[in-house]
Amino acid sequence: ETHQITGAPTAGVGEYRFYVTATMPRELDARVTRKLIALTVTKLEPTLTANPSRVEITAKEEIPTITISKDPFSILSEPTVRIEGSSENQPLSSLGLNYSYDAENHRATITGTPTIVGRHTIHLSTTLSERYSGTYGGVSKTLDIPLTVNRKEFDFIEAQKRETTVLSPITPVELNVPEGIDVELDERQLPRGVTYDREHKVIKGTPERVGEYSVTVTAKLNGVTGNDKTATVTIKVNPLTAGITISNNGQNVQIG
Repeated sequence: ETHQITGAPTAGVGEYRFYVTATMPRELDARVTRKLIALTVTKLEPTLTANPSRVEITAKEEIPTITISKDPFSILSEPTVRIEGSSENQPLSSLGLNYSYDAENHRATITGTPTIVGRHTIHLSTTLSERYSGTYGGVSKTLDIPLTVNRKEFDFIEAQKRETTVLSPITPVELNVPEGIDVELDERQLPRGVTYDREHKVIKGTPERVGEYSVTVTAKLNGVTGNDKTATVTIKVNPLTAGITISNNGQNVQIG
């Protein structure tokens, strides 16, 4: 009725030609007119943005929600992350992050609390197919989001040294740490008779053997990798001093 050509081309990028024919009524000599129509469908470019575009937090903190937006036609790959010190991209879950995609609004979000301290990179990629891009194999657009997870500082002991005589108790070494910090050590490195009280986080006891012993004590932020602090506890156990006491009361000494 309106003699309009409408719609959205679906065959892809390219130039299309077709004819439109108009025929006059018979009473007006029924003349036929043909017109060539040239329709050019131009290529699209994929778009990809992230907000915020970079993130910096302290360990145990939740990241601000990262919102990813793209064009309606490209296909967004599931994001990956390059963890500092790693040579390969890994799933977001390896860093304690979550990903969700809203197909209706062409948006995705990344949330969560990172579990590894360091400078990491979240990698995004969306691909526009040949149909829309006019390029064989399609066209991809990538975006990297720097994610820095800083250490969470906490108080821990410096190197400690205890010295005692065998079979005499050492002065206890108290490994006081804030809540949420785990303490680890290899008790096999302690001298026999000295133990680690895990409940109260104290090294104590009475050494039964002479020698010098060193044990590395590690404090770890619960659930986080790369936020450790270490200290060395040295225990020196000296031998007993031999001694003889002789009283001269009532003693007779005969020589020759």
